Amino acid sequence: MAVKVAPVVAEEGDRLRRLEEVVEVPLDRLVPSPDQPRSEVDASADQELLESIRAYGVLTPIQIRPVEEGKYEVVAGERRWRACALLGKPSIPALVRRKDRDRAAAEALIDNVVRKDLSALEEAKAYQALIERYGFQQSELAERLGCHKSRISKALSILKLPETILNVFFGPESHMTAAHAEALLPLAHDEPRLHAIARRASKESWTRDRIRQEIDRKPRINEGAQAVRFVERGRGGDRGFMLTILFHSNKPHEIPMIEEALKQASERIQEFRDKLT
Repeated sequence: MAVKVAPVVAEEGDRLRRLEEVVEVPLDRLVPSPDQPRSEVDASADQELLESIRAYGVLTPIQIRPVEEGKYEVVAGERRWRACALLGKPSIPALVRRKDRDRAAAEALIDNVVRKDLSALEEAKAYQALIERYGFQQSELAERLGCHKSRISKALSILKLPETILNVFFGPESHMTAAHAEALLPLAHDEPRLHAIARRASKESWTRDRIRQEIDRKPRINEGAQAVRFVERGRGGDRGFMLTILFHSNKPHEIPMIEEALKQASERIQEFRDKLT
């Protein structure tokens, strides 16, 4: 498609609303999309883009749509727009599209997913916005995005976790992934234990399997003499627990078991304390 160079002025507004064409748009006429899914900036990737535009210009026009008088919303290509602004360029080639908000939001997401992977949290929140704000069904959204419906449902599942957990797991310094977050889902309705395990998992860089093991772990009970008896009260220990320890000085082999029981008791007490605060 040939690039037509023409300034965007008020009298051209009606023509640009009727046609889809590539024009040179002044940067000060552009506004960001509220549906932009990316929340964090990859400095190294943006530096590469900056150098590319400095050397070769904008090779792929951004996509915009008319909004208010004389202004255009960036549907796809916000990073190219920002890079041009940093380079002091007065305008940028843009494809003017006439489309409604749901199509614009979908294309903004597609552009970001295709050009550079979103984090699992960014992707999930983008899907959620498209479904809740614009009435998409998961199957319809999957068709628009060219992916299987299971990808969308799986991505959305992590949003069942509290926002505080998601912010820890997907923060800039975290090495946790969507798989780690999914492993925590069985605890979604047991927030004290969820927070306790999530904190340790993030701090100690646990694997997904390590998280699952911790969730499934049951207190050890010594058979026979039963040096340690750990009994949970209520469903899943929601009413507390009873811990009985019989220490025999002539049975040093029981010490590790007792230490483990005390550690577990301390962790459960911390969980109950967190629930009260």
